[in-house]
Amino acid sequence: MVLAVAYLWQLYTSDETQSIFRDPVFWISLAYLFYCTISVPYLGMLNYLYENYPEFTRQYYVIIYDVAIIIKNVLLTAGFLCMQFPMKRK
Repeated sequence: MVLAVAYLWQLYTSDETQSIFRDPVFWISLAYLFYCTISVPYLGMLNYLYENYPEFTRQYYVIIYDVAIIIKNVLLTAGFLCMQFPMKRK
């Protein structure tokens, strides 16, 4: 998380960067930053939550954690699509 935040800060303060939305590492950093902010607190308290609040734990997993995984994968896909170079026609 720290490295993702550091990279995003470097992109923000850099004068050389024209468009951060075309930088694939921006999307990859954003994906892991978003995913870690959702998953680390949940997975860190998973045993406690499951023992004391099993219904809430299941609902949180289905609603929030699964959506976080989907958004992470979409952001990673956007990052990998930014790395594509136009194909040359013969």
